[in-house]
Amino acid sequence: MKKLLSAVLLFFPLLAAAELIVITNGVPLNEDDVRAVYLGEKQFVNGTKVTVIDNVPLKGELASRLGMSQQQYETAWVKKKFRDGTTPPLSRFSDDEVINYVRDHPGSVGYIRKDIKVLQIRSMRF
Repeated sequence: MKKLLSAVLLFFPLLAAAELIVITNGVPLNEDDVRAVYLGEKQFVNGTKVTVIDNVPLKGELASRLGMSQQQYETAWVKKKFRDGTTPPLSRFSDDEVINYVRDHPGSVGYIRKDIKVLQIRSMRF
C-alpha cells in the first residue's frame, strides 16, 4: 500500500528567504497548525499524534519564518522539553532524510527546500 505525502507550501513575508515546503504523512495542516506544531504548542492534529522533524541545514530558514532566530528557536525547544516535557523535533540532515522519514512514519511532519521534487504529493499554497 502506497503512503501519500501531503505538502504545504509556506509563504511567510520575508525578503531574500528561500521557500520551504512542509511535508506530512496523513496529517492535514493549515498555516496555523504548522506554526503551532513547530513551536511545540500542538502535539495532536485531528486526533493524530504528530512527530516533528527538523531539517538541520534549513533550521535557520524555518526559525525565520516563525519570527525568531535559530538560537531563539532552539532555546524555545529546550525550555519546552524541560518545562513541559514536550518532545523536541527529531533531527534529519538532508532533504532526502526528511522525505524518507516522513514517508515511512504516519503522523510525521517535516520541511524541505521548495525545489525538491516529491512524488505523490498534494500541495497547498498559503
